[in-house]
This record gives sequence, C-alpha cells and structure tokens, in this order.
Amino acid sequence: MTSAMADFKALQQEFNRRGWCRKPAARVLLELALDLVLALGGIALFIASHSIWVRAAAILVSTVGSIAVGTNAHTDRKSTRLNSSH
Repeated sequence: MTSAMADFKALQQEFNRRGWCRKPAARVLLELALDLVLALGGIALFIASHSIWVRAAAILVSTVGSIAVGTNAHTDRKSTRLNSSH
C-alpha cells in the first residue's frame, strides 16, 4: 500500500471514529415528517376545497410531498444498505 493510500485509510478511520460519516437520525425523521405533512395535507385540502385553483395547488403540494417521501425513504434505505456492507 502506498503512503497516500495509508494516509487516506487513516483519515477514513478517523472520520468513522468521530462519527462524521453517520447520518443524523433526528434530521432525517424530521424531514420525513414534513414530507408526510405535505403529502397528506395536500390530499386533505383537495378533498375539503371546491375551488379548482385551490384543488390544483393541493394536488401540486401533495405530489411534491409524495415524491419527497419516496426519495427520502429510498435514499435512506440505500445508505443503510451501503453502510451495512462495511
């Protein structure tokens, strides 16, 4: 192993030791909760409203929230899978 590779490996181990590679669980859960509020709130607003413009905005908000939930869950799942192989 070259000197640069050994230095990189030592740096990587130091990052792991300090916990800098771990994802902050509280922030991830807060983001997921906000995404769920957007998704479900948009659906509730769509059902409660009779205005076409409000309904269109509600569908947009619900769609953004749903995409965010899917992206958040997919990314966290992939991150967990990658971290478990170490």
